[in-house]
Amino acid sequence: MRDKADKISNRSQTDSENELLLIIANIESSDRTDIQTFSHIIENSGLITNILWEVYANSEWMTRLIDLINTGWESNNVLTVQKARKIKSNKYGDVYPMTRRVRGFCIIINNQWFVDRMKFRSGSRADAYRLSDVFSQLGFDVNMYDNQTSDQMKELLMGFRDRKADLSAHDALAVIIMSHGCKDGVYGSDGQVVPVDTILGYFNNDNCRVLYNKPKMFFVSACRGHKTDHGVLRPLGRSPGESSVRGLDATGGSIPTWSDMFVYYSTIEGYVSPRNPITGTWFGHELAHCLADYSATEHLNDLVTIRVAQKVDDRRSQIQGIGVCKAAIECRTKGFVKKVYFNPGLFKD
Repeated sequence: MRDKADKISNRSQTDSENELLLIIANIESSDRTDIQTFSHIIENSGLITNILWEVYANSEWMTRLIDLINTGWESNNVLTVQKARKIKSNKYGDVYPMTRRVRGFCIIINNQWFVDRMKFRSGSRADAYRLSDVFSQLGFDVNMYDNQTSDQMKELLMGFRDRKADLSAHDALAVIIMSHGCKDGVYGSDGQVVPVDTILGYFNNDNCRVLYNKPKMFFVSACRGHKTDHGVLRPLGRSPGESSVRGLDATGGSIPTWSDMFVYYSTIEGYVSPRNPITGTWFGHELAHCLADYSATEHLNDLVTIRVAQKVDDRRSQIQGIGVCKAAIECRTKGFVKKVYFNPGLFKD
């Protein structure tokens, strides 16, 4: 009898948790204003007591509920992008034109929950909202997608690639992907990997000719392995290093398959990507803030490889059972690239 009662009790608890997850999933699919309202109501209701938190701290529904509350409060703090005073000239051939009223598409894919027992990515929605705010102010047409399967990710990216008329009228493309990841790619919500090289290939000059000689920017915020960077002792007299990127121009009657691509990873190959469960990933948080503060005066590669990289380098976290966690971002370019000035607030057409 006791075993039977336990089974009934366990089933009832599971059913209740599933119902709570369905309710939370519906709220997660709501717009930003509704999530902010929900966060405010729950935060001030007194429903989330210390006792409730202690009992259900490790449950999925509580993790996602707390994420909604934190996201609501975080998303109230909208970043303001500083406006440029003068459009950067491209007459010398080393700067991409960036002056159209709609600069281009900004595609944000934010995968938080997964079917394959991977942990819920708390804080990622705050990252998505923050970057959406910034890229909107930079003049981009922002399109956000949550919890996409591997096939859905491929289909929606190919769908944007095939919008030739729109892309030909744009100055640039930005793709931001936030998910769990591995050495070669990022995970869809179905637990299947989409290789980063596959994503980049959709927009190379063979598959997307209309974006030739236009900057294609990819920001990948995901782990790329299981190693944790514990840092090393800082040597005395350390001076910051500098990096430069040079490319070759196309000649003759053909163009290279790869050009004008900037790829920025939140971590080095083989390492985990640190994430704050409230404010989001270190990389996403610093990228949004640096774009808001410096995009009016600095070009993209310096902004990321110096400003964002330094901010991430300065951060450290003490993780229970792991120890000190540090991080370093990784940057790649493909083919010939020029300087990307976003010219926020300014346009010609």
